[in-house]
Formats: sequence, C-alpha cells, structure tokens
Amino acid sequence: MPVEINSPFFEFNANVSPKEDLIIFSSFGREDDLGGGDLYISRKDDNGKWSQSKNMGALINSDKLDYSPFIDWENRNFYFTSERKTNHDRELKSVYSLKQIANSPLNGFGNIFKIGLDEIEKLD
Repeated sequence: MPVEINSPFFEFNANVSPKEDLIIFSSFGREDDLGGGDLYISRKDDNGKWSQSKNMGALINSDKLDYSPFIDWENRNFYFTSERKTNHDRELKSVYSLKQIANSPLNGFGNIFKIGLDEIEKLD
C-alpha cells in the first residue's frame, strides 16, 4: 500500500471494498489519533490513486481503541469494535456490583457498534 495509507506507526485490521476503491483500517500512534487507536478511511480516485487517509472522527472514533472495521455492502451497514465504555452511575459497594458492571454491555472490553453506511459516505 502507498504512503497515503501507510505511516511510520501501526496500521492493522484493514477492510477493502469489493471494487477495491475504498479502505478502512485501524491505526495507532498518528498525530490526529483521538486516543488508543482510531479508524481511518481512504478512497481511490478515477486514476487509481489513493487519497490521503483521513481519521473518521468522533462519529466513529473514541478516546479508546477502535478497530475491526467491516462493511455489509448489501444492507449498507458499517460495523466496528470499540473499547469505549459508558459511565456507570452505580456505586461499587461489593465485588458483586463490580462483576455486574464488568459483565454488562459497554463495559470497555470491546463491543461491536453499527452505523449506517450513509453516515460514513458523508465523511468526505
């Protein structure tokens, strides 16, 4: 892959469109990283040149690790995994309450998120 996609940092979990004209991938360590590793997007133009990869922004990325992009082209959905968590307002009074939070969705241990592909296409 060209320098528009690769950097001196870490790129991983690439997902390429069936036409090979769009790539979404995870990267860690870039200057515009929101924290923990973010998802980036690049498109190929009519001449076959990739655009400079762009951070997908706060719509997708968080201050935690965001990774494993996947596009369901048929149903027009974008899926990704994130280690973001919600703030639990519950007070930790016991090991049991800690286990309840740890075993609940959005616990920060990696959850799958879905967004319509229409929203991704607006990121240009």
